[in-house]
Amino acid sequence: MDIQFFAKLGLKRDIPELLPNHGTQLEMCPGKSPSMLADFSIDYPSWNADYNSIKFQDNTFDVIHAYHCFEHFRDPVKVLRECWRVLKIGGHINIVVPHCKSELAFEDLDHSQYFHEDSI
Repeated sequence: MDIQFFAKLGLKRDIPELLPNHGTQLEMCPGKSPSMLADFSIDYPSWNADYNSIKFQDNTFDVIHAYHCFEHFRDPVKVLRECWRVLKIGGHINIVVPHCKSELAFEDLDHSQYFHEDSI
């Protein structure tokens, strides 16, 4: 599996290549799985975004990968602020969430948020 696999999960169409991977990277994962994409990972729900900050210093990461995790957060704006804090100036964040009308949106009862084109 590669990075495009996670980005395309649940889609019935092709998507363009994601932002390039370079520098120090953080992967935000839904569930306990080893990081396949990044130098460091934090796993939801063992990392509780509602109560805890991201456990890294300001300006640590060049890239943050957040595939199929933002729909689990009760306060995604708080998590985005944390991502902004640990992301270096000029860094990139790749966020993939299921579309609110897709099968994946309602497949998991743990989903707290539903997203569409104008959400973020």
